[in-house]
Amino acid sequence: MYLHDFKTVLLAWLPAVLIIALSIIYPLRLYCQRKRLPQSSLFVKANRFLRKIHKEMGLSVIFLTFIHCRTSSQKLGINIGTFCLILLFLLWLSYLLRKQLKKNWIILHRCFTAILLGFLVVHILVLKFTDFNI
Repeated sequence: MYLHDFKTVLLAWLPAVLIIALSIIYPLRLYCQRKRLPQSSLFVKANRFLRKIHKEMGLSVIFLTFIHCRTSSQKLGINIGTFCLILLFLLWLSYLLRKQLKKNWIILHRCFTAILLGFLVVHILVLKFTDFNI
């Protein structure tokens, strides 16, 4: 594997996969509750594990995405990837301000997550089907 390919996998796809893993925690919990799955279920165990490492994964995503932005972009400017990074910071900020936001923080956090997923999909598709970074 070439160094560029390794950098692409590590700094682009790893954060994308982590964002997806972080994003499935809530839907997975709802699924487990609706199906009334036993604690021994693989889905329940996976959800418990993801919830346990959620904060560390989130900080890792921010760190890896920031490095990805600094090493992958040929020019400075605002693009879809930049909006993804801004949304990651907003997600982190919503967590940090959860006591001040009270019950609304989790709604805001989930909304930012949904928007981030949309921007991430567009970012990946644009880069896959074009030669420029928007």
